[in-house]
Amino acid sequence: EVMPLAPLAAPPDQLPWPAVSGIQEAAVRERLGGDVPLFMRLLKGFAAEYSAPQGLDVAWAWPGSSTEMEIYAKRLHRLHGSAAMLGMVDLAQTAERVQREVATGSDATTAMDHAQSLVAQLALVLAGIAHVQQVTGFADESAAPAALPAEQVLPELSGLLQALRARELGALDDYERLRDVLRGALSQDDMARLDRAMTALDFEAAEQVLSALGPSP
Repeated sequence: EVMPLAPLAAPPDQLPWPAVSGIQEAAVRERLGGDVPLFMRLLKGFAAEYSAPQGLDVAWAWPGSSTEMEIYAKRLHRLHGSAAMLGMVDLAQTAERVQREVATGSDATTAMDHAQSLVAQLALVLAGIAHVQQVTGFADESAAPAALPAEQVLPELSGLLQALRARELGALDDYERLRDVLRGALSQDDMARLDRAMTALDFEAAEQVLSALGPSP
């Protein structure tokens, strides 16, 4: 049974770790240093990106053209990376398998069967995320880092760029502290691009958006 969390009652690495269907706890817990608020924010971002109002079967329907197949392969690559980061081992392996089959032109029937397995595994993970969010009552916004005063923005922006270039997950906390300031400094389109990149853990894309704003470390 998943016990309710108290986000402010203990340091992030001392909160009870929530079990989520489809996620192998040990690897991701070590990777994130036991930081439960960070884990919950990453789960929220994953669910926001991969939930499909039109249905997962429709969202991951087998492509009908070479152009759609290329886009499909890129989506599989992105899903594989996100799932692997969060300990979704079965989902990550299936995404990688289907991506390989798309790239090599393997038997379409076999590849489509594997794509259906991917949909089922993704549905399991998304349901697990929704369940743990509901049962724990965890409000990740309450655990987000406090916004910074103006005089600290420039050094922190430099630190954020360093973390992005080093592909460090601590960049997520840096980003949360700077988010309100960045919203005022970036265009609406660039801010949307940055939000999408950080949600997807695409630190290279995030760095590209931010590189024009801050000093080189």
